[in-house]
Amino acid sequence: NYKMVKENEAPIKKRRKTSASTSTAEKPVTGEELYNQVIAYEEEEARLRSPENDAKLFFKTCNDLRGIFAEIHELKMKTDVDVTNEIAEKRIQASMLFLILKKLNRMEKYRTKAGRDLLHKEKQNVDSAQLQLQNLFYESDHLNKEVTKCLQFKSKDEEIELISVEEFFKNAPKSLTKDITIEDKHALQLARLEYELMQRKELAKKCKELQSSKEVIAAEIVAKKERLNSLAPQLKTMLEATKPLQEALGLPIDEEKQMQARAKLLPEPLYLLYVNMYAYNQACDKLINLCINGDDDDAKQYMETRDICGNDLDCDSETEIDNENPEENKIKKRHHRKLSKDDWLEQKKKEILKPHPLSVNVIISTKDNHQIKLTFSYLKILHIVTVSCEVKTNENLNCISNGDLLNPINMLRNLYLKDDGETSPNMTNSYKLQKLGLGELLPLLGDLGRPYIWAQKLCGLDFLLLDIEKETKFNISHSIVQSVVKTLRNRLNARIALCKQIQSLENGSLFILPASTKSICPKYSGSLTQWSTISWSEYCESPSTKSHVQELTVSEKDLFYRAIITRGTAKLECLIAISVDYPKAVPILSITINWNGAVMNYASLDAIRDMERAVNCDLESKTVPQSSAYILTLQLTRVLCCFDIFLETHMEGEYKTEKPFYKFVRGRNRLRPFKFDSSKGEMYTHY
Repeated sequence: NYKMVKENEAPIKKRRKTSASTSTAEKPVTGEELYNQVIAYEEEEARLRSPENDAKLFFKTCNDLRGIFAEIHELKMKTDVDVTNEIAEKRIQASMLFLILKKLNRMEKYRTKAGRDLLHKEKQNVDSAQLQLQNLFYESDHLNKEVTKCLQFKSKDEEIELISVEEFFKNAPKSLTKDITIEDKHALQLARLEYELMQRKELAKKCKELQSSKEVIAAEIVAKKERLNSLAPQLKTMLEATKPLQEALGLPIDEEKQMQARAKLLPEPLYLLYVNMYAYNQACDKLINLCINGDDDDAKQYMETRDICGNDLDCDSETEIDNENPEENKIKKRHHRKLSKDDWLEQKKKEILKPHPLSVNVIISTKDNHQIKLTFSYLKILHIVTVSCEVKTNENLNCISNGDLLNPINMLRNLYLKDDGETSPNMTNSYKLQKLGLGELLPLLGDLGRPYIWAQKLCGLDFLLLDIEKETKFNISHSIVQSVVKTLRNRLNARIALCKQIQSLENGSLFILPASTKSICPKYSGSLTQWSTISWSEYCESPSTKSHVQELTVSEKDLFYRAIITRGTAKLECLIAISVDYPKAVPILSITINWNGAVMNYASLDAIRDMERAVNCDLESKTVPQSSAYILTLQLTRVLCCFDIFLETHMEGEYKTEKPFYKFVRGRNRLRPFKFDSSKGEMYTHY
């Protein structure tokens, strides 16, 4: 092959020489032009040649090249023969194959470049089409918006409320509906507008006529008012002349008239309270007395201030509350005396807690002539009503616990569920007080009482309802009057009954119960040797009250007592927690027995747990409604009876058996016969 290449190259050189010698007259070709021609030729060749054939040629050339390399390697391994010429010939063949590979590589480069150029061109076409598409989308969106605006356009005639189409065809004159159809909406709208214009002209004419008649009637009213005003002095003279007759007949006409005149000076919440209480007193309950206390001149001045401000709040006070820094007022009003921060806070405190000059007293009496006097005050800036109370009895109740039982706070606390009056029902008050740095509201009220929720409802205030009308306020107040009066009277009767019972207990004896309760009050052998008041901390320290404290069945606001009952050498300590809602909430008794040096309670002995169950749980179901106020005495009586049964059954023979029962104990839990059954001849049975 190498020889064939050499032989073929020799004639070519000779031709080039002859052609060069014969074409000396032609223009010579530069190297750059020749290079460009070669490049153009190879690019054209790369375009025309088949890539598949070049790939096959490439693989074939590579295989041939591997074969030549293998042959050269074998020749080099032969050491006994001179193979230099053969190796040189193989190298020439390999070089020719390398030239073929290089040309194939150039062909591939040309194709790659052509493909990239074509891809770039197509990308430009795609980008151009994408840009055109986005422009079309933008134009489409703009046109859609314009169409929407056109569809949503409202003309002035659409703001006019026209009658319905049915009414138009029914009531409009035939001159308007003659050539109008429902399908022609434009003509129908024009006809309806024209009919509206006709109606308005007629209404304007009627309005003028009514205005004229109104002026005539107003003139008649003025004339009648002048006549009535002229009668007022004559009526006053007549009333003065009838005073002796009123006094003789016992008719408090003047007093009621003065009271009604003072009632008009009350703020709206207290006025609603007065009106509803007065109506309930006249219609249903004659044991209620009402009176209004305070300075009428100050009340009139307050009304004038309210009329200027436009609401119930004091304008100057409300404005000053918003300004927390007294130094700013000092700068603006330099002629005023400089106030320290404490003085300024004290002044704000007085202003914010200043009640209305008038207050309403409601005195609720019972059939036994016991009285509870309620004083309702209205704090105009805080916009709440406070209540304080005072209890008067016609009996000499001089027991030690009277101060707690008849305490105004305990009398009204939890009159209704979760209404202890310790927080303001108006949530804005906490922010006002916090802004002024005054802390909680309750310590600031003092003698003004507490803002109970039932008091707010009595006065028509419901802070859960915003912007309520006067009629709604009246309904709120009217709906609760009877309930509050009844609840207060029941609370007063229950407290008086409780005071009587505790007075007897302090004297060392149980209160004598009515005849209706004797069926559950049998005889007992033990005796009450001590009755005393204890504190909350003392109550919590006892192991017998641990479960009640943990389960929150008692609270710090309850009343706590200790009763000591003895029989022989045995002693029973009974800790009693009386709720402020007595007798609705039954007192809770905790028992500890000390006998022969052993201290026993519910945790150490099941019998004491059963005894507490009989006293705290079972007794309430057997209490008749008439004796519910005496349930404390009934419970203590049951404690005495159960104590006897415990001693008589716990150690047989040590105590004489006085109570009739079938068995000492029953069941694996060894239950004692703590249940009293009057239907079986006053026998004691097991639960």
